[in-house]
Amino acid sequence: MAQARKVCAFLRARIISGRMKIILHEADKYVLRFNRGEEVLSALAGFCLAEGIEAASFQAIGACGEATVSFYNLREKKYEDSHLKENLEIINLTGNVSLLDSKPMVHAHVSLGDGNLQVKGGHAKKLVVSATCEMALQKIRGWIERRPDEETGLNLMNL
Repeated sequence: MAQARKVCAFLRARIISGRMKIILHEADKYVLRFNRGEEVLSALAGFCLAEGIEAASFQAIGACGEATVSFYNLREKKYEDSHLKENLEIINLTGNVSLLDSKPMVHAHVSLGDGNLQVKGGHAKKLVVSATCEMALQKIRGWIERRPDEETGLNLMNL
């Protein structure tokens, strides 16, 4: 019986890319854990590529020690980046996965809290885990494609 529990625990907590773990996988739902030092957005894109996920939505919480958060300047058609290197709570990370040039693209927005209980937020470009990041990912059957939009300068979901 103890051996069977070990096997079940191993299967439930498969390691992807040597770091991120699948804690639970049921039908089209995943619970994922990203570990210390891991960059969440690129690891998620790699996971989606490996699992053949072409459309999904996700939410996450956790902590990071390094982040790049951006504001999109629509007039200039470019992102204005803020690089943060401090201990921050990931209050909320919300986003979706779609395809850009036939590869998974992660689009996410984040709210981060600092030690003074001040919140910073915007478009998430980089999040390096300091303790953990716990994510619920919902695969959407089918696929969503993005294409460049000249009017906004963004890669928008295409009909």
